[in-house]
Amino acid sequence: MLKKYSKMITIDQVIEKVGRLNAHKIKVLGYFILGLPGKAGLRPSAPSPWPESSSWTSPPSPSPLPIWGPRLREEAVAKGWLPPGLDGWDSTDYPILETGTLTKEEIWALRRKAVKAFYLRPSYILRKLGGVRSVRDVRSLVSNAISLLKK
Repeated sequence: MLKKYSKMITIDQVIEKVGRLNAHKIKVLGYFILGLPGKAGLRPSAPSPWPESSSWTSPPSPSPLPIWGPRLREEAVAKGWLPPGLDGWDSTDYPILETGTLTKEEIWALRRKAVKAFYLRPSYILRKLGGVRSVRDVRSLVSNAISLLKK
């Protein structure tokens, strides 16, 4: 998948770089796209070290749409997966692209599962609780947790 969409990096390189950044206390945002057309090689367990936070989306990515690359956009328009005039979309919304690999419902279910698996890890929760410095921090964590569990 990385080669197909011209991503010039391997999963092993990502893991190594995240590990380096974590070692220097630099926060990392992992940005993951679920449901790209084609077959992806999935690892049975999540990579370690983990990013500090994550964003899980389905194609297309946030506006403007070309952010996810001209090759995928051209393929999506040519195969009728995406209206040619669409120029904006919020990646946290319900998926609008269905490629035959996964249905919109399957992509949405995977996204919900991935978000919960990431943010409900005991190590993540303990790290966040260890960073609480005020009542405002507690309110924010409780609000985020309620929002996460409702989805």
